[in-house]
Order: sequence, then C-alpha cells, then structure tokens
Amino acid sequence: MIGKQGNGSQWQGWEPNRKKEKRGKVYCGKRDIAIPPGRTIKEILHDRHISRKCFACHMGISEIEACRLLNGKTEITGLIAVLLQDVFGVPYIFWQNLESNYREKLNRKI
Repeated sequence: MIGKQGNGSQWQGWEPNRKKEKRGKVYCGKRDIAIPPGRTIKEILHDRHISRKCFACHMGISEIEACRLLNGKTEITGLIAVLLQDVFGVPYIFWQNLESNYREKLNRKI
C-alpha cells in the first residue's frame, strides 16, 4: 500500500522516472506503461464470462487468431476494431486508439 510521507506532498514507493523490470518489459513511470489492447479484451471477456472460443466464434476468426490478438501478437486493424465494436458494443475508435497508443509507447522504449 502506498502511503503519505512527511507533509503529504510526496508518496512513498512512487518514483516517476525510475525504471522497473516486470515480466521482461521495462516500465518507465506511470504514463509510459505500454498496456497491450489484448489485456483490455481479456478483462472484458472475464467480466462478461465469455470464453475465448465463444469470442473467436463471434469475431469470425479462428481460436489461434483470437489467442494471437489477446496476447498482443496481432495488431488491431480497422477491420478488427469494427468486429470488436460489434461484439462488445465499444466504439471502433476506442480500439484503434488503444492499439495506436500501445504501439507508440512500445516504439518509444526501443
């Protein structure tokens, strides 16, 4: 748990420019975290109790393609964004922006 330190102007455990290693990826402060869009999709699937197989079926893609999408190996194209909109009811522009931001942050770290 993060708690206040001293006069409350600083937070314990929070260092904005400190790099942290987590599961093979480098994270640089809170704003630079590259979260793959697949993680968001996984959370929605979990919250709605939808299996990967059912997700693949509704998307009209194979289970292998669905796994690649969920694991960030496949980029969210315009077509995939529209399919996600149809399946989840979340606007396609959200998915495109999520993908764009993710790829931008990945490129910034290289």
